[in-house]
Amino acid sequence: MARLNAPAFNPLPAAVTGSSIDSDDDHDGGLIRRRLGRREAAARHPLRSPPGPRDLSLSDLTHTWWRKLPPALQPHELCILYPHIANRIALCWNDLALSTMLFASLLVDQRGGRQGFPAAVQAELLMLHATLRQRAEAAELHAAANEIAAADAAVATESATASAPAPV
Repeated sequence: MARLNAPAFNPLPAAVTGSSIDSDDDHDGGLIRRRLGRREAAARHPLRSPPGPRDLSLSDLTHTWWRKLPPALQPHELCILYPHIANRIALCWNDLALSTMLFASLLVDQRGGRQGFPAAVQAELLMLHATLRQRAEAAELHAAANEIAAADAAVATESATASAPAPV
């Protein structure tokens, strides 16, 4: 599926859709320069590989996932500042166990001394995590209801067989 780059169809800013990362325009409020700064910082760190093209723009899957979310839940800042994380969330979104592990790794500092996300990004991550928890709870309730229905059906079948007259 091709990316929709026309402004009428694409709700995300150009900085997210894969437009030129080296733009001199300041229409993004300096976000591109900040992303370039992160790229340079990663290049200086010996254990971290520099971000590739996939890390700097949203995937087609992420665009589709983003459009399917309710408008109040769409993570604008996350997609602009951390497209690689938005790509990971979109990839894991339909797997509740994997998504739960991903959000745990994003929201809990396990290495110590981490800077953390900007407040707007953290708020979006927390909203997505809350939605994920609601989906998990709904899935658990649905599974429990199915187990109860299966147990009721088994009891009904057993009692119907027990009350049937013995063959002569």
